[in-house]
Amino acid sequence: MKAIKILTFVIIGILIIGIGVGTYIYFYTDTFKTNKEIFYKYASEEQLSKIIDFDSIKQLVSKLKSQNSEQNMEAIINVSEGDKNIINNASISLDGKTNPSENKSEITLAFGNDNKKDVVEISGIYDKDKYGILFTGITNKYIALENKNSNEFWKNMGINSSDMEKLDLTNNDIDIEQKLEELKSTWTEFFTKIAEQTPKEKYSNLGKTQIQLNGQSVEVKAYEVKLNKAEMQPIYNSLDSKALSAEDINILTTDSINTNKQVDFSQVIYVYEEKVVKTEITMNETDDDNTKQQTYQITKTFGKEENNLTIQINEKAYGTETMEALFDISNKEDSNYKMNFGITSEEVKITADINMQFTFNTNPKMTDLTDKNTIMINDKSNEELQQFLGIVVAKMQEKEGVEDTILGVLMEMSGSLFNESEATAENASAEEKEQLSQESEQVAEMTNSTNN
Repeated sequence: MKAIKILTFVIIGILIIGIGVGTYIYFYTDTFKTNKEIFYKYASEEQLSKIIDFDSIKQLVSKLKSQNSEQNMEAIINVSEGDKNIINNASISLDGKTNPSENKSEITLAFGNDNKKDVVEISGIYDKDKYGILFTGITNKYIALENKNSNEFWKNMGINSSDMEKLDLTNNDIDIEQKLEELKSTWTEFFTKIAEQTPKEKYSNLGKTQIQLNGQSVEVKAYEVKLNKAEMQPIYNSLDSKALSAEDINILTTDSINTNKQVDFSQVIYVYEEKVVKTEITMNETDDDNTKQQTYQITKTFGKEENNLTIQINEKAYGTETMEALFDISNKEDSNYKMNFGITSEEVKITADINMQFTFNTNPKMTDLTDKNTIMINDKSNEELQQFLGIVVAKMQEKEGVEDTILGVLMEMSGSLFNESEATAENASAEEKEQLSQESEQVAEMTNSTNN
């Protein structure tokens, strides 16, 4: 009897130890887990929805409208067509500052070329209920519009839309936040449906591989989920139609998450030190007649000091590549952003390198719009404004090197936008230009810094 009791205790002990060891192995190792369980151990649906980090963007927008800040941006742009350089190292720089508590903001845009960074400089001010713009070297005062009497202004301009009766920038912030929330909801739902409806057989362990992380090569574990068009269709059909109602045609929004798309889908996650450090999503979309194929690839790397998002789009027609687009965005501490953008097609190649920096809790010195530095245009006629615009455009086109700036190229390409105003000033003789600028004292005052 005693031996039986001892044996019983031994068996129970072995069972307890076995259950404990088994529980530990299951919950704290991947020994008995399926590939699907391992995949979502590291990558939850919510985490995957942060591939495009909408929360950080929302926080940035919120800080911009609630805290004093200064913004700086510089972009270098190149455009070529075949062997011909259309734009060579053209620059756009932006310096801005905001004071939300006083309802004020300022921005200065400078358009430059390879030799000079400020060929054309334009400044704008939002001062409570007034909007002003200054063309450096062309106007000597801010040309301003006041919301209070803007109804008469739009009437003089021949615009009857009630939407233009009052300019209000605050609604834009609300629209942006709402849109970001919609996008986050859409992506979260998308990954949730994949997790719910995809069988475990569609998940694979790809083994170990090398990737670049924090500036060095590291060994990571890779796991993949892969679905073909037929397997994706039920997932698309089950998505909430409200989340898919956005009209934007953009891979960042909802175009690639559309109930009528025929798309192959795959996603690979890379795990380092028990954390997802990189994920790649690939979508291949093919037309019904198989003549056109688009490939979207989204890659997100989660570094210690810097996160990186790359979006690549390739388009092929009849088996030949017709277009490639690449967007690469890196950010540090949600205040410093570096972006590289490129489009290559059969006809043209466009590249842009952009650096942005946001500094918060600053004490910016703001410019007030006063009677001394402002000319109000609320009561100006359409003819006076067209005349003024004609002089400004003509003066900008006279600036040395403007043809090599982005603004100059756009004015050249979109000349029809200025036809009415340019015909008034550019096609006139020197004497006629002088006479033209004197026809209205107010128009002359707007540009008298260049007429003296």
